[in-house]
Amino acid sequence: MDELRDRIESCRKAIMLSRLAVALAAALIIALLIGLTRSTPMLLLAIASALAGFVGMGSNRTTAELARAELATCRAARDGLIDALAPRVLG
Repeated sequence: MDELRDRIESCRKAIMLSRLAVALAAALIIALLIGLTRSTPMLLLAIASALAGFVGMGSNRTTAELARAELATCRAARDGLIDALAPRVLG
């Protein structure tokens, strides 16, 4: 279960980085449209950054969803085992 939680946290961080890449791409495209810079490499960088960000978000979101579902299954199995032991409350 710890491994699944670590995977979910890793995906969360990757999604944040992907969002940052998309935001930077948007800023570059706006700068190009306004005319602050006129550079074909900058335009290509903005397009590549946007595409990489969207792919990264989608991939990591799917991985995180699968890990959350697997974690829920593990928790349910663990809770079932604990309930099967029928622990008594002392007090």
